[in-house]
Amino acid sequence: MKNQNSFVDPAHCPWVGVVILILFLAMIPVWPFEGNLLGVPIWSMFALLVSIFTSFFIAYVTLRVWQDPDNEEEKNV
Repeated sequence: MKNQNSFVDPAHCPWVGVVILILFLAMIPVWPFEGNLLGVPIWSMFALLVSIFTSFFIAYVTLRVWQDPDNEEEKNV
């Protein structure tokens, strides 16, 4: 029998939404970074690094924060 209280949806964790919003806003290339590094504009490198960090954060939330009771049942079988 499923325990409905053990389900944790990341949408109900306010810190997850705040971090994702900040990361997506940081990806917008409107920040006043000037100059080039190895021929690549610094603002594009910043956007790329934030994009990579966003991917890692979403993977972390999916694997660690999101707890589905169906997964727990599979482990106990």
